[in-house]
Amino acid sequence: MLTAVILAGCAPEGPHKPTLDGGLPAEGPGMTYDIIRPVFQKNCTPCHTFDYSYSSIAPLAKDGKNSLVYKYIIDKKPREMPPPDSQQSREMSNKDRELIANWVLGGARGPNSNPRTTEVIPVVQPLIPKNSTECFKCHGGGGRSTISIIPSLAGLPKEYIIQQLMHFREGTRTDITLDRMNEIATGLTTDEIEKYASYYSSIARTKKGVTLQPLTDEKTAYAQIIMRAESCNSCHDPNSGISAPQIINQNEGYLRTQLVAFRTGHRPSPTTMEPIAKGLTPDEINILAIWLSQGAPKP
Repeated sequence: MLTAVILAGCAPEGPHKPTLDGGLPAEGPGMTYDIIRPVFQKNCTPCHTFDYSYSSIAPLAKDGKNSLVYKYIIDKKPREMPPPDSQQSREMSNKDRELIANWVLGGARGPNSNPRTTEVIPVVQPLIPKNSTECFKCHGGGGRSTISIIPSLAGLPKEYIIQQLMHFREGTRTDITLDRMNEIATGLTTDEIEKYASYYSSIARTKKGVTLQPLTDEKTAYAQIIMRAESCNSCHDPNSGISAPQIINQNEGYLRTQLVAFRTGHRPSPTTMEPIAKGLTPDEINILAIWLSQGAPKP
C-alpha cells in the first residue's frame, strides 16, 4: 500500500513512458532520495554499512544505466546485488528494484527534489594526478571516502598503495567489494601507480572513519584486549617502520570486509593477516571494525 502511494505521488505527467518489466515508468523525474533511501536501508544492510547520506550513494548512482547501482541491482551484471540466495535478495521485491531504477534514470536526485549535485573535490597539494576524478567517485575527494565499505586512501604508506595497485593489476588481489579495481589497475602504468601513491600518501587523514554502530565502553575494552593479544600495532602503527596500512580511522565496513576476507581465504596474504583473522570470531571482527573506525578510543 505504501509503495502504491509513493508511486502515485511520483508518476510523471504527460505521454506514456516506457516501462520496466513490472510496469513502472522507466524514468522517474519526481523520484528523490527522500523516497529511495528507505529502500537502500532495507535491502543493503547489514553487508553495506553506508551512512545512507545522499553524498554516500550518489557517486555510485551517476551515469544512469552505466552506474554501478543500475548495473548490479537492475542488470545484475557483472554481479547481482544483493547476492543471490542471500536473505536480502530473497526479501528484495521487484518493486524495490524498480524504484531504484526510476531514481537512477530520473537523475539520481538529492533530497527534497533538489537536482543532483556533483561532489566538490578539494584541491590539495601535491598536484592531483591525471584522471584522479575517477578515483574520487568511490574513494572520495582527496582520498577521504564517505562510503563505509570503500577505504580512505589518504595517509596510507606509499609503498603499501603501490603494492596493492600492483596486486590488483597482476590479479594476485581481487576486488571483492565492487569488482572494479582489477580492471582499473590493469590500465595503469607503473609510473601512474607511482604518482597515485605519492599523491594519496602525502595527504593527512584528518577525520574518523565512516561508522554507523555505537561503541560502548565494554566493546572498547574488549577491542583493546584483542589488539594487544594480536600485536596489531607492531605492524599497523604509523611509526612501526613497516609499510602496513594504518587501520585506525579507516572506514568500518571496509575493515570488516577485509578481515572477513582474510578469515575466509578470499584475500590471500603473504603476511600474518590470514592466520590472525582466522583466529577471530565474527563478533570480534565486528567490534574491532567499529572501534578502529572511531579512532580506537580508550574506555
